[in-house]
Amino acid sequence: HRVTRKDSGEIRYVHEKCEHVRDDNGKIIRSVGMVQDITERKVAEQALRTERDFSTSILSTVGGLIIVLDREGRIVRFNRSCETITGYSFEEVKGKQFWDLFILPEEMQGVKDTFAQLTSGMFPNEHENFWLAKDGTRRFIQWSNSAMTKADGSVEYVLGTGIDITERKKADEALREALSEKEVLLSEIHHRVKNNLTAFISLLSLDGSYEDTESGRTLRKDLQNRARSMALIHETLYRTGKFSNVDMSIYLKNLVDQIAQSYGVRSDIKIFVDVDGTLSIDRATTAGLIINELVTNSFKYAFPPEFDCMALRGEPCTIRVSLAKEERKDVLRVSDNGCGFHEGFDPLKSKSLGLKLVNFLSRHQLRAETEVRTEKGTEFIFRLNDTNTIA
Repeated sequence: HRVTRKDSGEIRYVHEKCEHVRDDNGKIIRSVGMVQDITERKVAEQALRTERDFSTSILSTVGGLIIVLDREGRIVRFNRSCETITGYSFEEVKGKQFWDLFILPEEMQGVKDTFAQLTSGMFPNEHENFWLAKDGTRRFIQWSNSAMTKADGSVEYVLGTGIDITERKKADEALREALSEKEVLLSEIHHRVKNNLTAFISLLSLDGSYEDTESGRTLRKDLQNRARSMALIHETLYRTGKFSNVDMSIYLKNLVDQIAQSYGVRSDIKIFVDVDGTLSIDRATTAGLIINELVTNSFKYAFPPEFDCMALRGEPCTIRVSLAKEERKDVLRVSDNGCGFHEGFDPLKSKSLGLKLVNFLSRHQLRAETEVRTEKGTEFIFRLNDTNTIA
C-alpha cells in the first residue's frame, strides 16, 4: 500500500507481510511483520502500463493499416483500420494465420513466399496484394514491413503497415483505358489522313490532271512528292504508335528513299541519312517538306552527266541529311557535293517555287537560322530555336 514519509512528505509504496508464531496448542504467542519498499517496481509497472496504453492508442487511431504477425503468420495485433477495411474484429482474427482469412487463392503462394523472406530477415521495401474482406469484397493494399527482433537478432514478429490504394488503382486503370482509346482514335486519324493524301497523289497521276508538257509533268511530280512527305509522317506515327513525336530516323530514311525512287535511283549517287531523335509532328512535317525540296533539287540539278564527282570532289557523288544537337541547338543539314549554284545566285532570295517554300518554312515554321555553304557543292544548315527541340 501507499505510505507518506513524515519528514519529506514523499509517497512510497510498500509491501507488508505478517507471520504468526504459535505454541503447541496453536495459540498465537507473537507476530512477525516484514515491510518491503516496492516504490521503484511500482514506478516501472506504471511506466510500462502507460507505454502499453500509448501504443494501443496509436494502433487504434492511426489512419493506416497496422498488423503484427508472429513467425507462423498468426495475427498478434490488428488495429481499428484493419477492422474497418476487413469487417473482422480483432477478437475474430486473433491467433489465426492472416493468409487463411484475407488472401486470394491465386495469390496465396506468392504471399507465403514473401512472408518467408520477411521472417528470414530479408525485408522488401514494399509489396502489394489484394485483401479479401469478410463480405467478399476485394481491397488492394500497398504494404511496408519491418522486423521486431529478439536479443539474438532473430525475427520474433513482423510488423506490416499498409495503405488502401484500391481507388487509386481503379483511377489508374480508368486512365490507362482512356489513353488506350485515345491512341486507337489517333491511330485511326493518322491512318485516314495518310489514305486521303495517298488518294490525292493518285488523282495527280490521272491523265488530264495537268498539262502534258515537261513543265506540267515536273510540277505534278513535285506536288506528289510534297504530298508523299506529309503522308509519310502520318504513316510513321501510325506504324510506331507514338503520336506526339515523330521518330525522325525512321521518317527521314524512308522519305529520302521515297524521293530517290521517284527520280530513279542512280547507282553512282550515295545517300547518307544520319538522324537520332524525335521532333513534334508540326516540326517534323515542316522539316520533311524542306528536305523534300532540297533533296529533290540535288537529284535534279546537282549531278549533271558531265559532272565528275571523283575528279572534282575526290569522292563519289553524295547526298547527306543529318539532324543532331550542336551547341544546345537542333541543327538540320541537307547537302550534296555536286556542281553547286551558278555564280551570283543567292538561294535565300530565289524566286523559284521550291526555294521560296524552303525559305518560308524555315523562317516562319521552324523559326530557324538558315545558312548556305557552297564551298564543295551545296549545304543548307538550319539551326532551330530552343522551342520544341529534338528529344
